Amino acid sequence: MAFFYGLGLALFDLRIEGFSLSEIISVLFISYVVLERKRISRKIPTSLFFFLLITFLSLPELLGRDYFLQSSFLNNVLRLGFYTIGFIVIPKYLQARSKTKQLLNGITVIIQICCILVVIEFCLKNLLGFTSWTLWQIPNVSLGYGTVFDNVRSRAFFSEPAHLAIFTGISTLVYIRYYAGSYKPKSYYKVIACCFVILTLCLSLSGYIFLLLILAALFHDLFKSKRVSGTKKVSILFMALIFGFTFFVSMSVSGLLDDKIIGRIQRISSGADRSAQHRLLGQFELVSNAMKQYPLNGIGFGQNLAYLESNSFQFTDFFFMKGVSTGSGINNILVYVLLQMGIFGLLCFLWFVYNIFGFDYFLLTGFLLMSFSWGYFNSPFLWFLFYMGRTIQLETR
Repeated sequence: MAFFYGLGLALFDLRIEGFSLSEIISVLFISYVVLERKRISRKIPTSLFFFLLITFLSLPELLGRDYFLQSSFLNNVLRLGFYTIGFIVIPKYLQARSKTKQLLNGITVIIQICCILVVIEFCLKNLLGFTSWTLWQIPNVSLGYGTVFDNVRSRAFFSEPAHLAIFTGISTLVYIRYYAGSYKPKSYYKVIACCFVILTLCLSLSGYIFLLLILAALFHDLFKSKRVSGTKKVSILFMALIFGFTFFVSMSVSGLLDDKIIGRIQRISSGADRSAQHRLLGQFELVSNAMKQYPLNGIGFGQNLAYLESNSFQFTDFFFMKGVSTGSGINNILVYVLLQMGIFGLLCFLWFVYNIFGFDYFLLTGFLLMSFSWGYFNSPFLWFLFYMGRTIQLETR
């Protein structure tokens, strides 16, 4: 069952009648674990308890606000409650039943499939002139938003290249940190190679940052290992430098380095990149408006769309929302928490995050990078990262 849960984690952009396939699989897996474990621990992390407490204590005041939607509040609270149950039972289940490797094996299968799809897609778009890529033709099954991404960037079956980069980067980082300092499975270097191919060809800035983080984690594990001789460490480092130089030259000759990577960095640094403006300055613009009214407890859990619609905000500087009916436009998890839960909620959430990842700064950095790349708080993939952080913490004690 853990293997199929790992397979399903990548399907968060695919929906059936509005329900994410990844959410459906997560619900089934958490239910299975709860039913399988006859005795369930009632212990909940103090930080998460206070986060939930703030959520409910803010309800009486929220009921008096004209934009408050009870259905949205209940929907988000139920999902948060279910993921909280998962946080309580899944890490201990994986540790007690030795199922962590099965879960990771499911994820590695998806990474290898994505690698094949990305190479095919990149060749079709850049060598044969295809301008679109639509993988899914199944009735009632669609991507989270849009089914065509007209670009030379690869995205496999994800809504956009950034989502592919986040899934691959986080999954590979978790994989590397789980096997850090221990015996590596046969597929270890194959998974890393697939990760490098995906993060290179999806041409996502967050993907390249994930690539640097993964390289840092790999070399940290290598030079800390006592099983590898000093001579072999130097040889591996030398080979990595040669590979890096070859990769750099290849990107330069093909024009991708100047056109896609350096060009985008220059646009970001000059303030001309709209995506970067939206993800950074736009989020600040959104929060600064909301915090003037509700600084301590936020606008309310699950109330982002209702609040924006009620106030008819039109962010014209950096947020550039075309219409709140298509989405909230929040692309930062920390902003999402601050906006909806206020300062108190954000402090409890950061406390919760540090309790999970404080022992491993690579995972903590990976979470922060993920936080500034998308804004899906009540999502199965974010909570998978929390589950795995806790699992690695338990199994390395």
